[in-house]
Amino acid sequence: ALSAAHDLLIKSAWKDADLGEVLLTSTQAYDARVSRDGPPVALNSHSAVSLSMVVHELATNSAKYGALSVAAGTVEIGWGLADEAGELVLTWIERGGPPVAAPTRRGFGTRLIEAMINRELRGAAVFDFDPEGLRFEARLPVGSTVRWATEF
Repeated sequence: ALSAAHDLLIKSAWKDADLGEVLLTSTQAYDARVSRDGPPVALNSHSAVSLSMVVHELATNSAKYGALSVAAGTVEIGWGLADEAGELVLTWIERGGPPVAAPTRRGFGTRLIEAMINRELRGAAVFDFDPEGLRFEARLPVGSTVRWATEF
């Protein structure tokens, strides 16, 4: 995921990367079963790398435990700009997989996703462990990501 994000950024001299391309490269292994829909959104280099890691982790977990672990399972990724809040809203919705239950502990993937969205990108991450399929939403400020701004 990191390598693919870096490849996209090299094409633009590390200025920005299109969100749709970041999502495509991060889910390419499951391409026929993952739909992606949203407007063109240019991400700064830091946001592109962070989101590629988030989406890669969502896809990996889905392939192990969720919709992408069975032949009939699918994932819908959608995104858009919430004008009133000045936010990018990204959704991940799984369908057709095994029944979902909330985990009993926060694993590496959940911690990584929350750290990338909440701390690195100054956004908000919400997991909904709907029995019909995982639903994930990230809300991110547009264009205001500051790298390494987390206080320790």
